Amino acid sequence: MQRTAIELPEWQFQIDQNDRGERQEWFQQAYDKSGWMSVQAPGPWDFYQEAFWGYEGVGWYAAEISGELAEPHSLQWIVFNSVSGHARVWLNGIYLGEHLGPYLPFEFVVSPYLRTDGSNQIVIKVDNVHREEWLPGGRVVEWIQYGGILQKVALETTSTVYVASLGIRTSLTETGAALVHCNAEVMNGSNDAFEGELTIQIKGAGLDSNQPVHVNCLPNKAVIVSWECGLADPQLWELHSPHLYSLQAMLSADGTSLDELEARFGIRTVETAGNTILLNGKPLIIKGVNRNNE
Repeated sequence: MQRTAIELPEWQFQIDQNDRGERQEWFQQAYDKSGWMSVQAPGPWDFYQEAFWGYEGVGWYAAEISGELAEPHSLQWIVFNSVSGHARVWLNGIYLGEHLGPYLPFEFVVSPYLRTDGSNQIVIKVDNVHREEWLPGGRVVEWIQYGGILQKVALETTSTVYVASLGIRTSLTETGAALVHCNAEVMNGSNDAFEGELTIQIKGAGLDSNQPVHVNCLPNKAVIVSWECGLADPQLWELHSPHLYSLQAMLSADGTSLDELEARFGIRTVETAGNTILLNGKPLIIKGVNRNNE
């Protein structure tokens, strides 16, 4: 099957100034949320109402996931691309986990907890109160701590064997050619051993078709597949022309496509010579970094 992602844009929201929601179990599906306000995500809670502007505290979100979206024979997880603050997540009253900070995405496997009949409810508690021991750190934060769901939330579905991640490194040779090295992680979430093929290509790079790499993976284990290719005349990432390539990894077995994962990357070098920063061998002058008051 092909990987799918269904965005969850419609949410209910309720502030929790006294931080009583967990004690009163607002995360339970049976808890009455009819008085919560309807909001669209992504978007910080500062913009829901004028009264919320600059609010630092606890807020709760709830969204429904139809049982028709549950696929028992696939692997499904909920992906949060950015939540500002300390996030704690429940599905149907079951605690999934937590994440701190808006700078990285995070996800939770939900396959064991999604019901096929009726509706499922995802609930998030978000706390964006500044703490010195949390990023960005320091006693004073010189900007508004926007709170809430800042980027999209999606229910993703794949086969039980899938491409979990892509790690891409690039380098330039003395002739100006580029070497692209990729480590692809293939995860087998099934109870059976997997044998298949992984094909990796760089889209639009004018390369000849690549021979698939054979993949063997034990049940409920992961394996790293390494791949490398050369680009004779690469287009470098520059400040005024930040070109990105797209690498695509396609997993199959017995001629059947199971999953595809794509990642963008740029080719560049960053070095120092004395007190000068060099981008692709050329001096780079950086002005105004972190000068928030100007």
